Amino acid sequence: MDFIDSDAVIRTEAGMSIKKLCETHGEQHFKELEAKVIARALAQGPAVLATGSDSFIHDETRSLIHDKAVSIWLKADADVIMRRHQGRSGRRLLQNPDPQATVTRLISELEPVYQTADLTIASADVSRNDQVNECVLALHAHLRGGEEAARPPTIVEAAE
Repeated sequence: MDFIDSDAVIRTEAGMSIKKLCETHGEQHFKELEAKVIARALAQGPAVLATGSDSFIHDETRSLIHDKAVSIWLKADADVIMRRHQGRSGRRLLQNPDPQATVTRLISELEPVYQTADLTIASADVSRNDQVNECVLALHAHLRGGEEAARPPTIVEAAE
């Protein structure tokens, strides 16, 4: 099964960082590219598709995801998000004088939309492998209709 990171695909196809793409062509252009990349990825068949944090809020993209895939919301509180992004400069929305307030506001605004995901998994300060394994187990149970699995899925190590 393929792993597709929509932001990585956009960076590769655009030949520049997301930040530079938005500065050069605007946020709307980025969002249009993102929607096309997600639609194309979903049409390719089974894969794990990692999307940007705000792609799921767009009605058309969310509808497509609901129709063609199982969505998983990795729910994290503001403190977890801030710890993960501390010292990193790649998040456009956090490039402001009060990133904590921005994260808190975004969680409040976006949570009602994220709650429409098929599965919700608490994203705590655990290893990437533990988070992947939790997703695999939850997805397996979901696909079996919530039944206890006769054989649990093979757990894999996440790429670092």
